[in-house]
Amino acid sequence: MIKNASGNGFELIGPCQALVSGNYINALNSNVIGYDNPSDFAIDMILSNNYFDKCGSTSGYGLLVFNCKRLKFNTNVFNDCGPVAGGGTAILFNGGTITVPCSSDYVSFDQNIFLTPTARTSIAIQKATYHNFIIPRNNRFFNNQLNGLSSAFQYINDNNFALATGLGPAGTSVTIAHGLGSIPRWATVTPQSNNVPGIKNITVDSINITVTFTAAIIAPVSLWWSVEV
Repeated sequence: MIKNASGNGFELIGPCQALVSGNYINALNSNVIGYDNPSDFAIDMILSNNYFDKCGSTSGYGLLVFNCKRLKFNTNVFNDCGPVAGGGTAILFNGGTITVPCSSDYVSFDQNIFLTPTARTSIAIQKATYHNFIIPRNNRFFNNQLNGLSSAFQYINDNNFALATGLGPAGTSVTIAHGLGSIPRWATVTPQSNNVPGIKNITVDSINITVTFTAAIIAPVSLWWSVEV
């Protein structure tokens, strides 16, 4: 148990085959994983069954991730990460510059929960401008609960996918043509711009994915979508 930490809850620089599991973590600053160095990576890490509670009250970020390969997030809870005033981010893939970006590959999220009962968190997962997901097809995102928070995580779980940009404004819903010609088994939609309201519902037929939001769109939005046949 890490409670009332005035700095970082943990800072793991360059770990290999590390397991962080079963912890309660409460820290004013951010937790940190990886290297802010283009030639070095944290490799083969698993974070499972951890409870990140109100982390990043002063920094604004619950967890910072720099260069990583084969990083797995399983059944963690990120609760109210960010400052009391709001606008916080639970996880930020961070670092890099325009000439020397940071990058991550083979990152997976499975059954994680993002909560913000007192509205400290605005974004579940964010990507810094100069942090790249090397190949989105290598990333995975299954059965996570965003609870209305936006996410910029890039992933492809299935065999038909794209980034749809410039959608709306068109009330509280938009449609995306998936091009299969048959009804998919299911569809996944993830916000890719910061102005996306919470996603209330996703339905799919043989032509379109229909995304219904919790509020009206006031400017064009971008959505990363995928369907499985």
